[in-house]
Amino acid sequence: MLQANRISQITVLTEPALSAIPGIVHAFSTRRAEHNEFTLGPFNSENPAVAMNRARFMAAIHMAGWPLLKLKQTHSDVVHDFRDTLAASQAVEGDAAITSLPGIAVGIQTADCVPILIADKNALVVAAVHAGWRGIASRIAYKTVKKIVEAYSISPADLIAAIGPHSAVCCYEVGEEVVEAVHDPTAIDSPRTRA
Repeated sequence: MLQANRISQITVLTEPALSAIPGIVHAFSTRRAEHNEFTLGPFNSENPAVAMNRARFMAAIHMAGWPLLKLKQTHSDVVHDFRDTLAASQAVEGDAAITSLPGIAVGIQTADCVPILIADKNALVVAAVHAGWRGIASRIAYKTVKKIVEAYSISPADLIAAIGPHSAVCCYEVGEEVVEAVHDPTAIDSPRTRA
């Protein structure tokens, strides 16, 4: 279960299983700071307040000055395995980021989509996944794990994943196109699947 922590007036969420891995730094941001409108903005924001919020967030989670590998998220199944820091200056299109580089941050941004953080028990590799319904339908989480397993010879049993805050059944309604795309009507609570 995620734990809420208040650091420098910023509320972050962390997963104890990931926190227990030496060398892994992680957090899910929230909109809570001095005011309930703390935003890290879109990847290409030029708003000075967004840049300041990003710097404050990174400092709060002890990642100040770390390069952040950026994605231009497109609700796809594209997984990038970053072996250098070029994406720190120019976002690349995709919805999952993997890296084994120490001292590098990977991140994704969500509103109602599902954020997933993954790390192996030996802190060799980390990943951040943006799983919207299109990504879920195209198996973005599975493809990210598969790429980690194949590229780094890590057993899936050695991976720990944390699912961050996202919209739930109580506050998000989906249409038939989502049920059809996911190919598993029992996974979605819809009028068609209710008895």
